[in-house]
Amino acid sequence: MKRITADMLSGACLAQLNVFKRRWPKGAAVNATNAKRAGDLGLCPIWTAEKLLRRNALKQFWAKRKPINDEYLAKRNPIDEDHYGAYRAKCWKVLWPILAKEPKP
Repeated sequence: MKRITADMLSGACLAQLNVFKRRWPKGAAVNATNAKRAGDLGLCPIWTAEKLLRRNALKQFWAKRKPINDEYLAKRNPIDEDHYGAYRAKCWKVLWPILAKEPKP
């Protein structure tokens, strides 16, 4: 996948879809820079992975996300936005390379 467009994000919550459309009105190239921007904007990497990755690629994402998730869960008591923001950014970092190679058809 080279580009994600708003049309591909059907089912996303309206708030996140509007953030995506404002930042990338013509769609977002799948690259590390946009992964960081997506994290900074608060977009959900997990929803994106589940929506746009094929089964094998999704398994790859879950495997790479596991240590990130374990670290987050160990630090999140109580949940605070700083830990969640860092967690989300790390998830985006592992998602984009997988998404670029193995999107759903």
